[in-house]
Amino acid sequence: MISLSKFAYGVVIGSDAILLDVRADRYHAMVGAAADKDGPIPLPEIGHYLVPEAWTALIEAGLAFRGSGRGFSNMHRPEHALVLSKDICERSTLRDSVDLVVAIMTARWRLRRGLPCRSYNATRPAPNAATLTALHSAMTALRRVRLFIPTPRRCLPASLITALFLARRGVTTQIVFGVRSYPFEAHCWVEHDGVVVDDDLDKVCAFLPIVVGHP
Repeated sequence: MISLSKFAYGVVIGSDAILLDVRADRYHAMVGAAADKDGPIPLPEIGHYLVPEAWTALIEAGLAFRGSGRGFSNMHRPEHALVLSKDICERSTLRDSVDLVVAIMTARWRLRRGLPCRSYNATRPAPNAATLTALHSAMTALRRVRLFIPTPRRCLPASLITALFLARRGVTTQIVFGVRSYPFEAHCWVEHDGVVVDDDLDKVCAFLPIVVGHP
């Protein structure tokens, strides 16, 4: 049985294996590394097989080992996104501004140190519908205050700022990292109980989730 190292997360897309080393903040795209027919190295959690050359490369890179443990991810793409009113009827408050500035400063500090998330998992957390109302209210406040305080557009800093702002409002979210191949591209977005919070659903569905980060 193949298991990934504690800092490595992987998915199979077609015949390609893509891994993320969260310790080094580096992706590894392995073209032709997987097969859906019988092979010597099974990946039972996703119903594929790893070719021997790919297995050797993972071992040499310290990304995998033979033994029991966590395998490749089989998370599904999100199916729902948060819907907010297009109209902004209320003014932003001092609290909105303070919470966003603190989130921006904290995100910058985390990213400079290469620590965007406190921990990572290969699965999404269990749903908690009781906080959906709080999420809607907090995201409305964030959208309102961003009219006056600009935030980055790149996916990782933007997602981290959103997650940190929501945390200050008592709403726990996750940053989901996704990948695609042909050509290779990575993206991340914020989710709450599997609901995309601050991104376009069609856009994120082009990516297969590889790991969930907890900011």
